[in-house]
Amino acid sequence: MDLIRQLCKNNAGAREICHTLLKRCANLNKLNEGKIIHALLLNSRFSDDLVMQNTLLNMYAKCGDLVNARKLFDEMSIRDVVTWTALITGYSQHDGPQAALLLLPEMLRIGLKPNQFTLASLLKAASGVGSTDVLQGCDHLEEAQLIFDVMVSKNEVSWNSLIAGYARKGQGDKGFLFVLEHAEGEC
Repeated sequence: MDLIRQLCKNNAGAREICHTLLKRCANLNKLNEGKIIHALLLNSRFSDDLVMQNTLLNMYAKCGDLVNARKLFDEMSIRDVVTWTALITGYSQHDGPQAALLLLPEMLRIGLKPNQFTLASLLKAASGVGSTDVLQGCDHLEEAQLIFDVMVSKNEVSWNSLIAGYARKGQGDKGFLFVLEHAEGEC
């Protein structure tokens, strides 16, 4: 432990060493060891380093500690596509598919576009949750529509779920216009 503390604080290559150790913890499912490294990083010059924070988030997510992954995510002042993808992937791999899918509208709202890794995790999540559950779980129709738009295979259930959402919110006219704009060749 003292060796790790020395390596993470004083070595010229400390960032790379800590980064590598955290990746190993994630790949070997060594959550407790990763938490120790995280504690060391809190008092280091890397505490606000985006790459280190993403690596920590990835470690927590891969090890299935989604509470700490989400806590770290919420505390991060800067988030990039890697940040969002790590959390989405964590949820999709550890029985949180609806939470993974509900992150997409937030990500899009701040102007970030998902990459191929994000989309792969979202597809995995979507396969674990019925489209009706996802679309009805959205508090805002814009979120439901964003999720609907990224669905690869839309069927009668997903279409009806979105249209019913508009109707329940008293926006049947918007639902009708949405169908007219998007239905060509998809229904």
